[in-house]
Amino acid sequence: MCVVYNVCMNVAELLFGQVPLLRIDGMNLVQSGAIARYLARKANVYGDTDIEAAKYVLLSASFHAIMTMMMVTIITRIRSMERGICPIATC
Repeated sequence: MCVVYNVCMNVAELLFGQVPLLRIDGMNLVQSGAIARYLARKANVYGDTDIEAAKYVLLSASFHAIMTMMMVTIITRIRSMERGICPIATC
């Protein structure tokens, strides 16, 4: 198994030019949700029943939403600081 992203790689390998890219079992997976489900199934942690799978999807989606909010906050703060604007008193 190999997780690879190289800035110099051929863009044609990236569906819609998206990253992350997981090269595994002779295929390229580029959607983070698809990658997470594929790896969860390979590691036998996806669940044996529909209810267990739904709990995995719920947990995965919640984690993704939290990470997205954190990244938006960090990027917004960095851009504000670059413009000399400090939206938070601790800047």
